[in-house]
Amino acid sequence: MPASACDVSLIEHQVGVIQSLLKGECAMHEGKLIIAQVDHSSGEIIGHSIQRLFQMGAWNVQLLQSITKKNRPGYMLFIDLPAELVEKAAVFLASELGIWGYHVLESQHVHFDVSFREKTLRLTAGDRNIIFNIRPKYIAHRGELLSIKVDHDQLVQVQAKLEECGYSYPLAALRSSIETRLWSGDMAEVITIRVNSDVHDRGDLLAI
Repeated sequence: MPASACDVSLIEHQVGVIQSLLKGECAMHEGKLIIAQVDHSSGEIIGHSIQRLFQMGAWNVQLLQSITKKNRPGYMLFIDLPAELVEKAAVFLASELGIWGYHVLESQHVHFDVSFREKTLRLTAGDRNIIFNIRPKYIAHRGELLSIKVDHDQLVQVQAKLEECGYSYPLAALRSSIETRLWSGDMAEVITIRVNSDVHDRGDLLAI
């Protein structure tokens, strides 16, 4: 089946993005990646340690479950962080999690242009207007908008306020409606969404 013009355009765009990554045209910062094995630690201590690593300045921390020698359960800890924080993080891992050895790899973190914009979200439900100040994330490449994301905690606040007014919507529905409206009204400072009061008992989507 021959590719449509839309398919060709999408492929060309994806190729351009990959070429930009290879040429280093996207934002990039150098760092280190610590890989460490964790065992003999409780979930509470591991969770606390991950939060502490973020507080120290780690860019990202991920934990994967694994099977170690003698079929013992364990975890692999991946810590993406600035080079100057490696020693501090290593001392913390030794004292808090009993990790005496670890691997350190060179890391290049590549990312697109990320910005935040202040927006006013107005939900109209019957004769009520519910106002929220939100700060969605805009992800772009070479001036072309790629994605818009609303913070999860802000969605939870919107959901709670709607429930106080007698409307029940899942977070996924709220995210879809708000982010779709942000796409269509990219430059508008006030984003208005009308709640469909006739069908809210069924949990239908918000009408835009």
